Formats: sequence, structure tokens, C-alpha cells
Amino acid sequence: MRYYLRDDVLIVRGNFRAASSGIDGGIADIRTILNITVPRNFSGDAAHEIDRVAIEQGFLQPQFGLLTAVPITNLCIAR
Repeated sequence: MRYYLRDDVLIVRGNFRAASSGIDGGIADIRTILNITVPRNFSGDAAHEIDRVAIEQGFLQPQFGLLTAVPITNLCIAR
């Protein structure tokens, strides 16, 4: 597993069997998890935003994405 930050996005890469209750969720084999910071007042289409950021960052399906209003500067990763 590798993780890194780009702009306001935490990217976790690897081969995962993961579960998501979000948009297009369920249990799936994925290679990328995106944790995307959005404004507190975000009211857009979450699926579109996740797809837009994934394409912008160079990642295609399969992936899971999460949206958060918490600034990425407050990020803590425990391994």
C-alpha cells in the first residue's frame, strides 16, 4: 500500500478488497481510494466530483472515493 497527497486529495494505492457504503459502493476489488476535501457548503453531485477528481489525478475505475469538509492539513495516518 502506498499513500500520498496531491492538492486536497489523499490517495491510497494498492490492491484492496474494500467495502463502501457511498455512491457506487458495496464490496469490490479496487486499486485506489480517494479522500477528497470539498468546501463545507458543497452541494454538488458527489459521484461527478469523485469521477472528476479521479480523472484529474490520472486514476480510472475501480476506485472508491470519499468527500470530506475536513481540511487535508488535519490529516493523520496511522499504520
